[in-house]
Amino acid sequence: MTGSFDSSEQATSDDSYYNISLHMYPIWTSKDGHWLYVEQALNSNQNKPYRQRIYQLEKLENGKFSSKVYTLENPKEAIGKWERPGYFDQFDTSILKRT
Repeated sequence: MTGSFDSSEQATSDDSYYNISLHMYPIWTSKDGHWLYVEQALNSNQNKPYRQRIYQLEKLENGKFSSKVYTLENPKEAIGKWERPGYFDQFDTSILKRT
């Protein structure tokens, strides 16, 4: 579920699709649960993502999973930080807003 992905092949073969990039990388590895920084943008405009989120994933006792989605208080400051996930270590969850 982590890594960098794009729709370039699909966009090349079908002009009704946009060439979109999706970056999903773990952050806050010392906190409970699993935290992911997610950034989505047009491949041609990586410096202006149209979606930035933090996902908190937790395994529940009954074998199910929980997913909570947050936005960032200052999303512009996090643009491109999927390349350096340690950037988020200087912050705690107070930078998040629940969606």
